[in-house]
Amino acid sequence: MVTYNDDEPIQVTNENITTGQGVMVDELKAGVVQVKIERKKDVTNEETKFPVLVELTGAANGKERMGVDIVAVLDISGSMDSQHKLKKMKRAMAFLIRKLSPNDRISIVKFASQADRVCKLRQMTANAKVEVGVLVEELRTTTNTNTALGLNMALKVLNDRKLKTGRAMAIMLMSDGVQNEGPKAEFIPLGDIPVHTFGFGSGQDYKPVALEAIAKNSIGGTFSYAEVNDSETSNLSTVFSQCLAGLLSIVVQDLKVQIEPQEDKVIKEKTKSIIEKVSAGDYIKTTNPDGTVSISFGDLYQQEIRKIVVDLILPAVVIKKPVDTKIISVRRFFTVGGSLKNIRAVASVTRTATPSSEESDALNAEILRIKTLEKIEAAIEKAEGGDFMEATTLLTDAQGDLDDAEFEEPNASIDALKEEVDTMLGYMQDQDIYNKKGRPFALCSRTSHGRQRFAARGDDVKNIRSFATPRMDTFLKQAEAFEENPDPETVTSVEEDEKAEASADPLGNIAPSLIQYLEDAIEALNNIRLIISQGR
Repeated sequence: MVTYNDDEPIQVTNENITTGQGVMVDELKAGVVQVKIERKKDVTNEETKFPVLVELTGAANGKERMGVDIVAVLDISGSMDSQHKLKKMKRAMAFLIRKLSPNDRISIVKFASQADRVCKLRQMTANAKVEVGVLVEELRTTTNTNTALGLNMALKVLNDRKLKTGRAMAIMLMSDGVQNEGPKAEFIPLGDIPVHTFGFGSGQDYKPVALEAIAKNSIGGTFSYAEVNDSETSNLSTVFSQCLAGLLSIVVQDLKVQIEPQEDKVIKEKTKSIIEKVSAGDYIKTTNPDGTVSISFGDLYQQEIRKIVVDLILPAVVIKKPVDTKIISVRRFFTVGGSLKNIRAVASVTRTATPSSEESDALNAEILRIKTLEKIEAAIEKAEGGDFMEATTLLTDAQGDLDDAEFEEPNASIDALKEEVDTMLGYMQDQDIYNKKGRPFALCSRTSHGRQRFAARGDDVKNIRSFATPRMDTFLKQAEAFEENPDPETVTSVEEDEKAEASADPLGNIAPSLIQYLEDAIEALNNIRLIISQGR
């Protein structure tokens, strides 16, 4: 069996020295995961259910970032000749290659009836970009589609590489059609490698369900789709750009969150919260015998957010006056530059006979998003069975819930969700429009919300921006300009993007450290307050 351990090392070049990229991989320890725990300030002293929102945000100090190893898996089956799809894919790959820095590496795998590694993992120096770009331009179509061969080869390229420590990795798999040879790729074990899939087909032969299943089978993977038509223009570059923006802004790896119920002492009586339910999308959850729940999120992008709703049961407490009690702890485990971090935060609440606080808008909005997603999933199931009347009824109900929701201030996430449901409703009117637009749109929405990560939804990529990060917004504008004028020299490098971001936000380099110090100080003060409260 062939071993792909010929990946190029990250050499120090003039480009590295100029940009600061690639020479400090093992010293990159700036990434942090900020945490905010939203809940009522006080609650009844009787037994009660009590929801809590845990919000995690990826942040980084300085301009250093993790280098990323990407394997682009490209469909060159015969159907790629139609609608200029191969040409469009080559154009999108030119944008992708241009954005990479000398701290990044890329390997190209092509597949049809067979799979072939077009190039090994190559460090993206200026010369390598030109050479890899030529290899992509030389791709030609052939017969049939064996997605499993291409995916397995990409997995082997990443698993066999010599340089792994402190480096992020991902597979970007692009296809326009249905697998008609080999085993089903959606059942291939993917381990800890994120796989992002992209569909750009149409008609009866296009089966996005398999592409969505592959993405969902990986940690943090997403399914996106691009619009293609008979013209020579498309939005394929914009669709690719959104995934790439995330991969080029990974701040932590292997994020795991441990939510633990807390035991506390009220007067002389011990009391302990009970975790009834944890909602965190379709990420892997495990529950220990002591009630602790662990969630594995994988990589986290700069300014990307993960939200967790924790439904607690708080036991009754006998008190004569208000008292503060601990309810949960949130421990974050993650890796930065090969170094494991372990940070803990504890949340408390005041138990009182006369509670007065209300749920926060953020918590209510997330609960509403989860309920809406449940209706979207039910609507997809009905549409797949051909029951479009029931599918539209479910989405109309979801519309009503979103319209009836009241918040103290405008809520951008709910506004985006309204736009999404309205669009989906239009795509579920009949079988024809569902096949063409409804199915890929709905599957993108499902995986995007399940992962709390942006996924491009065809020509709605500009309008529906749920979970998009600022870097994604920047890349979107650049990719749109590139589609108008596909000259790689007009595309700014990721290093230039980072400089522009630093200039626009001078405090961005130090803010994560300051926030972490504040979190530590707040936790210490809360512990002191608990001691004083319980000792009164």
